[in-house]
Amino acid sequence: MKTVAFTMKLKPDVAAEYKRRHDELWPELTRALLDAGISD
Repeated sequence: MKTVAFTMKLKPDVAAEYKRRHDELWPELTRALLDAGISD
């Protein structure tokens, strides 16, 4: 299986907002990603 990844840097003052928005992931999107073999 091919692994694809990227890294990014966040400005320290936006880390909380980034986390908040990503914690609100839609359940159906989570299921679609898992069904496609995408995780973490």
